[in-house]
Amino acid sequence: SLAQRAVAEAVERADAPAGTHVNVARREALLQQVAASVSAVRARPRSATQLAPPPTPLTNSRAWNAAERIALWPAAPPNGTFVPATLPPAWPAPFVANVASPELRVFPAQRPTGQAVLVIPGGGYQFVSVENEGAEFAARLNERGYTVFVLVYRLPSEGWQRGEDVPLQDAQRAMRVIRANPARWAIDARALAVVGFSAGGHLAATLSTAFAEPVY
Repeated sequence: SLAQRAVAEAVERADAPAGTHVNVARREALLQQVAASVSAVRARPRSATQLAPPPTPLTNSRAWNAAERIALWPAAPPNGTFVPATLPPAWPAPFVANVASPELRVFPAQRPTGQAVLVIPGGGYQFVSVENEGAEFAARLNERGYTVFVLVYRLPSEGWQRGEDVPLQDAQRAMRVIRANPARWAIDARALAVVGFSAGGHLAATLSTAFAEPVY
């Protein structure tokens, strides 16, 4: 299953010597399977008794638009040239695709405790779901004293060379940018956690076991 393959990849990374580039073919195959699974679910007919999910808003929230933006890379991101995908008409803005310039959005806590969380939204590695798995989740954590950084990461199929590496490149870079500037956000760099949803959960797990893998 997809979950079993993700666990196997994480175990292999944990057992590998530091600095080893572990089984890129497995990562690429896993990304392809995630995308295929998401497409299959979307195409499946909905039964009469199955509840439909709430409609996705076409625009982003005020909180997302107002959040501080931190570019991950000082110049062009690594791994070549961005090639935008053709999106359907009226594509919802909260499903961010065509990520040429990955970034962090910062959501400060109302009463900071020094703790922080890097949040990685999902989207099947086809888009990044920045509202329900980004801004809305950040608001819940802010109430509990966490400063939140939501990662908008590049997607493997958008023209990058070694596309299977680009989400991990951005996740590694995000963690390093946050930890290099703790005073800026009044956080403790030692109390920085990571959490992800769906494909973002896979990326968070990969970051947790491959944080030192030299992918850029």
